[in-house]
Amino acid sequence: MPLAQPSSCLKRLTTMFTFHKLRVWHLAKAMVKDVYALTKMFPAEERFGLTAQLNRAAVSVASNIAEGSGRVNRKDQAHFTQLAYGSLMEVACQIEIACELGFISENELKSICSAIKIIAEKLSALRSSQLSSLSSHQASDAQLSSLNPHQGTSK
Repeated sequence: MPLAQPSSCLKRLTTMFTFHKLRVWHLAKAMVKDVYALTKMFPAEERFGLTAQLNRAAVSVASNIAEGSGRVNRKDQAHFTQLAYGSLMEVACQIEIACELGFISENELKSICSAIKIIAEKLSALRSSQLSSLSSHQASDAQLSSLNPHQGTSK
């Protein structure tokens, strides 16, 4: 079954989800398509081995970004961003193995690794943002508590 164009899929959606606004999610989704295109060329005997593992890891990157965006708590969001980063590192490892086994060319490796590097940088920045906003929320909560002299006392 051929992959549908993103625009035709998005036109069917009646709701825009939070993750659709994240550039890193779009990059991760594009990487999934690239990985699937590469693994189509792997030997048939790898169908339940490296092919399946690599495809799952790639999908996991985009899925964890999406799942994290649905969390209200910044700490939870950062956790799912970290999971996405871990899955991305799985893709990097497995794609290098695929090259060493002769399943993909050096040029294909360089191309996908370039995309991985960009996604990794964006995930790191997203996680830092999530954690720094978590810290600022905690700091402002603490400041509000110290400003309220009646907190913890009954009237």
